[in-house]
Amino acid sequence: QHESKTMRHLYIFIITLLFTQSILAQQYPQFSNFVVNRYAYNPAIPNHGGYVSGNAVYRTQWVGLEDAPVTMVAGLRMGLKKIPLGFGAYFQKDQAGLLQNKLSSLNLSYTQKLSEKASLTLGASGQFMQLDIDQVVQLTNFSDQLFVDAQGGQTSPDLNLGLMFEYDQFFLGFSTPQFLQ
Repeated sequence: QHESKTMRHLYIFIITLLFTQSILAQQYPQFSNFVVNRYAYNPAIPNHGGYVSGNAVYRTQWVGLEDAPVTMVAGLRMGLKKIPLGFGAYFQKDQAGLLQNKLSSLNLSYTQKLSEKASLTLGASGQFMQLDIDQVVQLTNFSDQLFVDAQGGQTSPDLNLGLMFEYDQFFLGFSTPQFLQ
């Protein structure tokens, strides 16, 4: 009885392995302190009342280790006074070892006032991402498709959609980064 249960678990494990031959993954840069970096995630971050605002972030992980991940971000946004539209641009460079991912984004948001204290903002950003590899490296093993694609500098367009509800000092947001990927 015990042996048949063990064999059944072994068969399930082997069948699972056969059906999961290839797994694709992506790593979206992660930021700490979301409130400071929320524009990096959601294009619906409101741009109120005719002023320009910006932010810049530099993050190094695993300090002291060679080829440790480094992320650089810069964003600029502006809201119009007379109409509830906001515009922005966002640039990011993420380097992890030999791989380098660059992102450029143009954003548009529309804010609808719901009451004196409440508003709902919809946002969209068109993005171009470029995946590249350090040109000093010559590939000898072409089994990893990510490195093969990155060696020529793969560029792809993408879309980021967002929604933000604000009431007084509170906010609730939702976004779909890399919508087309």
